[in-house]
Amino acid sequence: MINKTRETKLRDDFGVNFLGSLSHKPKLSFSSTKNIGGNGNDRFIPKTTSKKSYYSSSQLQNFLTSLEQLVDPLLQSRSPSPEFFMGHDLPVNTLLTQEISSILDSGEKKSKKKVSRHTKQHRKYMADALGFPDYNRVLQFSHMIPSLTIPSLSVDPLISILPPPEALKYANAQLSSWLNNKDVEKQRISKRAESRVPFRVLEAPHLRKDFYSNLVDWSHATNNVAVALDTAVFLWSDQVGAIHVLRRDYLEKTSDTVQCISFSSKDFLLVGTKRGKIFIFSQESVENNIGSGPPKPLIEITVKCHSGICCCQWFKDGNQFIVGTEVGVVYKFNIKTELIVIARSLRRTDTLRAKINGTSAELNSEKVIQTHKIGESWSLHVHSQQICGIKICEETNQIALGGNDNCCTICKYNENDLDEEPELQFKLKHASAVKAMAFCPWSKALFVTGGGSYDRHLRFWHSKSGTLLREFKTPGQITSIIWSKGQKQLLVTFGFTNQELPVFIIMYSYPSMEEIIRIKQPTQLRALTAATSPDAKKICVASDDETVRFYSIWENTCEDMRETPSNGIYGSEIIEHEEGISLNCMLR
Repeated sequence: MINKTRETKLRDDFGVNFLGSLSHKPKLSFSSTKNIGGNGNDRFIPKTTSKKSYYSSSQLQNFLTSLEQLVDPLLQSRSPSPEFFMGHDLPVNTLLTQEISSILDSGEKKSKKKVSRHTKQHRKYMADALGFPDYNRVLQFSHMIPSLTIPSLSVDPLISILPPPEALKYANAQLSSWLNNKDVEKQRISKRAESRVPFRVLEAPHLRKDFYSNLVDWSHATNNVAVALDTAVFLWSDQVGAIHVLRRDYLEKTSDTVQCISFSSKDFLLVGTKRGKIFIFSQESVENNIGSGPPKPLIEITVKCHSGICCCQWFKDGNQFIVGTEVGVVYKFNIKTELIVIARSLRRTDTLRAKINGTSAELNSEKVIQTHKIGESWSLHVHSQQICGIKICEETNQIALGGNDNCCTICKYNENDLDEEPELQFKLKHASAVKAMAFCPWSKALFVTGGGSYDRHLRFWHSKSGTLLREFKTPGQITSIIWSKGQKQLLVTFGFTNQELPVFIIMYSYPSMEEIIRIKQPTQLRALTAATSPDAKKICVASDDETVRFYSIWENTCEDMRETPSNGIYGSEIIEHEEGISLNCMLR
């Protein structure tokens, strides 16, 4: 009786007699009888039934839909991506057939509706105009770079019915949308920038956290690293460790402090102070007299303006250098080394007399002493505030000066007479102080500058004409720029950056400016200045956490690149023609 009641209820609910429509009565499987909630109204749900039961009812036949109607024509036109599915290339209708075939029996299907090409194109235009998503784009899973082909040149029907101003806006919006989609797809498949960890970290207590100071340098002659810690200067090497160069108490007597240090291509180490003093030390003399008391400088002078020495740059000969001061004055000095021979008469012993045929004689002994003199060649006042950086390019005979007055100046000097005052060529405007600058080693007329906190742009210039080639926005205050000598890349260190996404170092490829290396820090860490190793494959960076960090950057570079005339370096056919770059030069 209970089963009959349930059968009647199922028949009333679904409008079909399950058992009566079958040629033979299948066995129905019911769930076990349990008292749910204690009210005795257990519900028995059949687990299996016949598919033919659905076809016996005219009401259920209205729910039958052919497979062709379930599949959207737009979906059928989508080309699958074998790359994404690891080679399992199956059409969309085949996948749906596998899922639905277990439910639908092979019955009579309605004829497929054919949609004309004009209707499909009209639907696409309407979807674009109304902002509907493009299913071909949404469902495209491809790791291949899409070809940058121009969109269809066929006339959009909406353009013909819109007023001319609106039609122009619509056409521009469609083209802009197409270009943006191409850029997004290209960025999505670009390689992720690598990261690096320092292979050595040196503690540097009392390292000044000053953007305008240059307190670390790496000697290309001796492989020593010099670090200035407040009023003291140290030499550091793997073999010896740390050596005192300038002791702390020497400058403390006059309340002075070190603001810059710089190695020449020879043996000299220059130290500049807040009160305008310049010390020249010999590395060899410092290393040979360890434990013999404080090293003595070869030269000690004070600049005429008595203002702080902020930066220094040597010429390649290792005897001439330029210093920049806090009041915007630049001085050029020349070191002259003289050899003084001191002759002394010494009477030899009897043993020596025997060696010279038993005769008594006096032999002359000579002692050679080196003396160093320094002379000022010229001074130049082209900035109204302190000089933050100096770079020299001897191939183009140019001196670049970066200032705190938001300007970079380029001066031309006489290669035949370095003692002649240089001539001002260009003033390159920026939005903040300019400390980081670099001439490209493999394309000498390519010059790059980096702006400070309120600028944060890399600017590429043609140094011979003062032409701005391009600007590139960076995430922070630029403190140093280093070109690779073996690859078309440049490395940038940052001071203040975004607190949410702090970045320490980024290496870019040129001219694409794609990030190759991005070194981040868990906390806000400022790079104050950086220097390269003698082989130009490693760098050391002074940071505001009182450490000096060493990174291996270009270890895989074999040799330096020679002057490389490549199309696209300057981004201007006229400038590249002036630099002797032909149009058929391929960009390497």
